[in-house]
Amino acid sequence: MKRLRRCEAKAWGQTILIKALGEAKDRYNLALEVLTASHEHAKTRISRIEEQFVDIFQAVTQQDEDVKKMAQTVGNMVRDQHSLQEHVGDVSSNLYR
Repeated sequence: MKRLRRCEAKAWGQTILIKALGEAKDRYNLALEVLTASHEHAKTRISRIEEQFVDIFQAVTQQDEDVKKMAQTVGNMVRDQHSLQEHVGDVSSNLYR
């Protein structure tokens, strides 16, 4: 009788252990799903940030090119103004001779 009770107790203990392990596995799988979803969400956000960075970089590059063109235009205008001043000076000199 005692032997049977020990076997029953052992079987009952094993059943409880198996149930606890199953619940732990379920919690682990749920946590893994949550972490996987969080990881995917983070990857998506990083991808969007990278796209925004590329867009900003392209805009800044375009602005840099535009500023360089404007600087070149201003430089050309200054050179043209100096040429005109020299020409006006030459014309004035010829008129007053």
